[in-house]
Amino acid sequence: MGRLKPHRFRKQWLGTGLVWLAAEFDDEGNHIGYSGYWESGHDTPVLIEDSGFHQTAESAVAWARERSPQVLIRPPGHLTHLWAGAGEPWPGREVWDPSSER
Repeated sequence: MGRLKPHRFRKQWLGTGLVWLAAEFDDEGNHIGYSGYWESGHDTPVLIEDSGFHQTAESAVAWARERSPQVLIRPPGHLTHLWAGAGEPWPGREVWDPSSER
């Protein structure tokens, strides 16, 4: 199916799908911010929108929650994504703590 054009199709996807966020690092290994993407979350996920770059986890998660209640974030020092979405986390998924980023 290919990539959807966000400006044309975004509205129909609001409140659905899954947003993946992850820490970004510079060439020296210093944490510089977050990026990610919003996908449809179906059996064959389709990219809905790229998040662009966010300097803070809070900013990235706010962007994500405007699009989907299902948000996963991988902060520095974590090997897996943590739940940062609305409502109850997925079973067995550790919950992201915004205060840990300060």
